[in-house]
Amino acid sequence: MDSLVIAAMSQTFMAGLVGGGVAILVVVWFALRYWIATTHDPNIKEIPTPTIDRMNQEALEHMDLDPEVQAALADSEPAPDDLLEIVPKGESTSAAPEGKAPKSS
Repeated sequence: MDSLVIAAMSQTFMAGLVGGGVAILVVVWFALRYWIATTHDPNIKEIPTPTIDRMNQEALEHMDLDPEVQAALADSEPAPDDLLEIVPKGESTSAAPEGKAPKSS
């Protein structure tokens, strides 16, 4: 055989060997990921909704004591013009009618 043919066959063999090795590594990697994902219990710490609601309520109660919030609430700055244009003329901007809660979206 010619030395060029032997070199070409050797190069083809090495390319196939390396390609096969990479393919095997990829298959093993995906198999390990699948195995770990299906056998490992998820570490999810579920927080019940009442706890979140209680924490939100506590945070809102503490806001009333903050002097910066009190100063912002006491500021009698008029509403921006673009906001006033959106509000329909017939609706009252004060409190909702007695016995009815305002709709929230």
